[in-house]
Amino acid sequence: MSVRAVDEERALRFALWGTLQGKDGAAAVEPSVLHKLGVYRPQRGIWVDKERTKVITADGVGVTVAILHTGTAYDDDVSDECIEYRYPQTGMEGRDAAEIAATKNAMRLGIPVFVVAASLTAAKLRRVRLGWVANWDDRAGHFLVIFGEEPPAVSTSPDEDAPFSVQEAQPRRLGLTSRRSGQTRFHFRVILRYGLACALCKIDVREVLDTPHLVPVKSHGTNDPRNGLVMCATHHRAFDAHLFGIEPETLRVRFASSGPDARRLGIHTRDLTGLAKLPHPEALDWRFRDWLERARA
Repeated sequence: MSVRAVDEERALRFALWGTLQGKDGAAAVEPSVLHKLGVYRPQRGIWVDKERTKVITADGVGVTVAILHTGTAYDDDVSDECIEYRYPQTGMEGRDAAEIAATKNAMRLGIPVFVVAASLTAAKLRRVRLGWVANWDDRAGHFLVIFGEEPPAVSTSPDEDAPFSVQEAQPRRLGLTSRRSGQTRFHFRVILRYGLACALCKIDVREVLDTPHLVPVKSHGTNDPRNGLVMCATHHRAFDAHLFGIEPETLRVRFASSGPDARRLGIHTRDLTGLAKLPHPEALDWRFRDWLERARA
């Protein structure tokens, strides 16, 4: 592997991006054009031009060129600024592992990838975004790819002693979704921090897991992952309905006297002391004080 070869591959992708920008801003591109340019090949979730890129990687698997977003992602999987892209699970273990490694190589080498999706104007056309693999989580099996022409800072969980503010002003963005900017990245970082399991019942089925804010979005809660937890959909709804609170000092789960108890709610974990990492104390304190006021109402 040579630095020059990496620079040449990066330059080639920017040249391809420039060509696509001339195709209605890459918002409505014929699939045949993507094939001709070598940007993407049909029938592949992850496209790796191994013949061209294997020489620039130490492991010989190459570097991912493009990933396909099918449009079947869950709400937190995609936004206007990034996509949470799940590892391939085709049953072909060797190919899946190679594609995962090739996507990691894109981050290691600082080479952008193309994110291909159905066009917003015609189902037969493709919308292409330029993105950067910013992080990955092997436990949960997903990548974080951030859109843009400049590489982002690596997205990792913050240091425990990093400054923390429970609230922040951040406008909503309209586009692919109406959710507040940063929600997809928040979802990724919360799962990276706590793992893929509900904090209250330990269910680990990804499709039913959410990442609620302790200080909620409507109260301008920060997207710092220390302001979140992983919960199943049931316990997320119960949390938002103020059926239970989490005591900051003891981390014990408390229930409203007039509401359902742990058994009825299916809460098996009565405190958060078993978590490897915990939410920020200020976030827990804000939420618990809010819960106490509502529980008395």
